[in-house]
Amino acid sequence: MARVLVTRARDDAERTAQALAARGHRAIIAPLIEIVWTPDPVPPPDNVQAILATSANAVAALLHQRVRRDLQLYAVGDRTAEMARAGGFTFVRSAGGDSASLAALVAAQADRLGGPLFHGAGAETRGDLASLLEARGFDVRTSVLYEAVAVANLPAVLRDGLQNDAIDMALFFSPRSAAIFAARVAGAGLVDHCRRIRACCISRAVAGALSPIAFANVAIADSPAHDAVIALADATAC
Repeated sequence: MARVLVTRARDDAERTAQALAARGHRAIIAPLIEIVWTPDPVPPPDNVQAILATSANAVAALLHQRVRRDLQLYAVGDRTAEMARAGGFTFVRSAGGDSASLAALVAAQADRLGGPLFHGAGAETRGDLASLLEARGFDVRTSVLYEAVAVANLPAVLRDGLQNDAIDMALFFSPRSAAIFAARVAGAGLVDHCRRIRACCISRAVAGALSPIAFANVAIADSPAHDAVIALADATAC
């Protein structure tokens, strides 16, 4: 059994903890970001042909609004797609990856002349997908639906885990959370305690955001998907 640090926002962290428990590991949940809904997001235009969701948080925010559920929704990954279907969206397709794979799926299936695409985005990712699709000739209307707000200090459970060398592994799912981890750990003077921890990252970009910190080793998942990170953690724990 490995003691695995999970730094995702609380709801996402709970799901990751369940997946780890199913493989015999114990999750240490210490969220480094909090999801805050945008007070007055711009709604989709009447002539929108499809909605683009780059995270489950975006879908959760959409479900709080009066958004048509009969519109085509393109989701970045399977978890986001599952959440959209559970929320009543009728036509959902999953890109099974990251923003680049989502852009490729949309470009292959949507009509450049069929009306604008609506991207429900987070404050940190508002331009990534739009720029990829606009380069392909699509009209993308982006609305910031939520913001991932960084914690001001290390959560107590994370501080204690580092100080007591009680963390075997840490999972990182976004460059933002990885960068927050690096900054907060350095600010607390606990960098040296990371030298025995194995880091599992969802992408090279995430690993790069951890570069100021020296870990026992840094591994990158085979694909940018939640289950791939869980599989990597399980393999690394062996």
